Amino acid sequence: MTLESYGKEEQHVSGLGSLVGGRARIRGWLYVKSIVGKLVFLRIRDSTGVVQVVVKKDKVGEQVFEQVKRLRRESSLMVEGGVRRDKRAPGGVEISAETIRILSPSLEDYPLRRNLSPETVWRHRHLFIRSRMMNTVLKLRSSLSTILREWLLEHGYYEVSAPSIVTAATEGGAKMFEVKYFDKRAFLTQSSQFYLEGAIFSLEKVFCFQPSFRAEESKTRRHLSEYWHLEVEAGYMDFQQLLQRLDRRAGQRQVVAHLVDIAADAAEVGLHVDDDQRGVLGPQVA
Repeated sequence: MTLESYGKEEQHVSGLGSLVGGRARIRGWLYVKSIVGKLVFLRIRDSTGVVQVVVKKDKVGEQVFEQVKRLRRESSLMVEGGVRRDKRAPGGVEISAETIRILSPSLEDYPLRRNLSPETVWRHRHLFIRSRMMNTVLKLRSSLSTILREWLLEHGYYEVSAPSIVTAATEGGAKMFEVKYFDKRAFLTQSSQFYLEGAIFSLEKVFCFQPSFRAEESKTRRHLSEYWHLEVEAGYMDFQQLLQRLDRRAGQRQVVAHLVDIAADAAEVGLHVDDDQRGVLGPQVA
């Protein structure tokens, strides 16, 4: 396997549209593979999307071509070649491979397919996050936490970090996870409420965004043993002032509009992939 211009900077899949007619190098994981006659079609995914790569024996050499034919899903690759438009390909562009380097081959078949049971998903959660659906969910979560933090900071709130190991419950009254803390009795926190209430006497307006734990044995969406909790406290603010703060709709519209933009971009890529992935696990877009 050759790689003549190894020092060249790689591009993300999302930026290939601006390189049509030129050359590009990408790194990613094998998402879908199909062999049609003397051609091998690869769908390569990175954090930004999926691109189709066309592999021909006379372009990459017989040795590399045979290795590519044997690749399993989730193998890590570096691909370099010409970029051209093709409306049939995800994202409307594809790469004609000239150089392929197998960075790390997958040693086992990928176990996830369509119509999985919840038990299978939980057992392979570390693999399920690689799906396009979970890629979108994680991006939305990251963007939401960033937007909320920015809004609070812009309005004079300070972010503080509270302990995760505590000695008492908060007002909610949910069951707590007890942990061994040297020779003392302690619990995983349900809420940072008490610590935030103490912090307002120093900083006036505070918030934290960190895990909370509740010992509730249930697998419904309304009961989670661990979740991330955004909590806000402010001094010198009565109930009416709190309602006025929550009713500032301009900030709400900004948050929703930003998340919709991200979801629309991700869903567009996901739909293209889902149309042709031949039974491989992908996003379910309503």
